[in-house]
Amino acid sequence: MAERPSFQFYPGAWRNNAKLRRCSHAARAVWVDILCILHDSDEYGVLRWPLADIANAAGAPLELVRELVDKEVLKGRDSGDVLHCHLPRVGNRVQPTVTLVHSADGPCWYSSRMVLDEWRRKTKGASTRFVEGGNRPRLPSQVPSQRQGNGSSSSSSSSVSSSATGEGGQETANQLATLSAILGMPQNDFNKQASNLIVLSQLKAEGCDFSADILPAAQRAAKGGRLIQSLRYIVAAAHESRDGRKALSSLPAPFDPTSEAGWRDRLRVWAARNDWHPKWGPDPNQPDCKCPSEVLADFRKAAA
Repeated sequence: MAERPSFQFYPGAWRNNAKLRRCSHAARAVWVDILCILHDSDEYGVLRWPLADIANAAGAPLELVRELVDKEVLKGRDSGDVLHCHLPRVGNRVQPTVTLVHSADGPCWYSSRMVLDEWRRKTKGASTRFVEGGNRPRLPSQVPSQRQGNGSSSSSSSSVSSSATGEGGQETANQLATLSAILGMPQNDFNKQASNLIVLSQLKAEGCDFSADILPAAQRAAKGGRLIQSLRYIVAAAHESRDGRKALSSLPAPFDPTSEAGWRDRLRVWAARNDWHPKWGPDPNQPDCKCPSEVLADFRKAAA
């Protein structure tokens, strides 16, 4: 495997992953060291070592590594069968199951995020014209397989628009045109337009709202002044916005300032997302915070 100087890190997943948040601060620090070891492994994201060897390599107590296993952050086992599969989706269509990790007899330990990233990295572009032999396969059925018109911007855009069949298809095509204008994405490249249409449809199928999650993510990306040609660059930001919006929507309403449960919910959101609404008064770091002192003390004790 060619040496890579870095690996992808997802701040949203680090802050909001329920399994990781259950771990102690010490265990989470050990997890970073284990991720680095998984990154350097010959089989990317997978270590076929006993758990004790992983603890030694990370320079960590075995009980902290076992805590990551118990909380299902580090996955696998020292003995027995290990199998981890992925169910790809293109738009709303489920594709054949892909086996990412398999071991008939352990030890085998892995990071599900890293092996999925590696599979995506290896398969990226498999459905485009850049394949062995130079033959261009057909694109998925929701986009036309041949270029229409004379190759101009308006012709390519209309081809992609016509491919968005079904209910809401025209709306999705219009939303793609809006995002292309914001990000400066080329509208005269049929393959890129078709790929971006699939990404946008998939984001919406995964519960991302266009106005609340996808559009703000694109606007934030555009402020950076980077040249963005694919919506894949805003997928993580859209998912993070969706997860935060769902977390806030799960809070009790209307808010009762005297409710202990209500304050605990707000402290939970503040710890996970560092999000404190002005209507709740000063945040817990301020001396005049309105949160009941006993609730705030319990929260700080649990965090410590």
